Amino acid sequence: MTQRVAAERLGVSQVHLSNVERGVSPPSSSLIARLNEVFGVDVYVLSYCSAQEDAAVSEGVREARQRLGEALLRQLGGSGLPS
Repeated sequence: MTQRVAAERLGVSQVHLSNVERGVSPPSSSLIARLNEVFGVDVYVLSYCSAQEDAAVSEGVREARQRLGEALLRQLGGSGLPS
């Protein structure tokens, strides 16, 4: 799925979706709700996968977070939303 298609399905501009993906703009609560509605993305999983690295988090948890994020990307068709 292209970013353009994902943006259309979510009802936002491609520029806005790109800004959210790159961390330039935070996602609004309505965009988070649409991610859940359109793609079945659980907001807690999304938050967990995109959390900032923390030195207190064990290597095993970081690896699990990365694998979960990669699986979520595959489910979304590689649109890059959780990055």
